[in-house]
Amino acid sequence: MTPNDMAALHALCFKTPRPWTEHEIEKLISSKGVQVSSSPLGFAITRDVAGEAELLTIAVHPGHRRSGIASALLHQAIANLSAEILFLEVASDNLGAHAFYEKNGFNLIGTRKAYYRRTDGSRLDARLYSKLL
Repeated sequence: MTPNDMAALHALCFKTPRPWTEHEIEKLISSKGVQVSSSPLGFAITRDVAGEAELLTIAVHPGHRRSGIASALLHQAIANLSAEILFLEVASDNLGAHAFYEKNGFNLIGTRKAYYRRTDGSRLDARLYSKLL
């Protein structure tokens, strides 16, 4: 999947936080410790540094959700990490993502108040999760 494909899919999947541009994705995936796991209908981006990793984003085409693609991408991403722990954050109103991460062994560890900015200027909390690998 090219950075352009990833940006187009990210735009289909996210409004809060705002979708990433092709340039932002290109810059990110060329950074040290960043890995991409992808399929024709989705991708995951992780950063693995100094024994800790972060799931930066995971996106699956809206028409193909709940078909196991996100789980496969998550497991593929985890298999490529050398870290001992994986962190992620998710918008507090993304209930489907909360259920997905909890089902996959992540634990809620905190909240970042007013972390995300919506297009109307309002703010939304981020929920922080971790998983021991």
